[in-house]
Amino acid sequence: SPLVERPLLATTVRASQAHQQPETPDWRMTLKTIRNGVHKIDMYLNAALDLLGGEDGRCHFMCGDGNDS
Repeated sequence: SPLVERPLLATTVRASQAHQQPETPDWRMTLKTIRNGVHKIDMYLNAALDLLGGEDGRCHFMCGDGNDS
């Protein structure tokens, strides 16, 4: 019957649309996302250095023999 064929046709059209290739990525957006990720990592590393820093906020490394590097 025509009523049965229409939903089947609509389902077939939707299924074929779902299998289309994704659009070409927007490279500007991709680069912006990467840049933002690197910036976040930089912020976290700077915060970690601040926590590990010496009295004056500068990181000091002392060798095993007591000499500063």
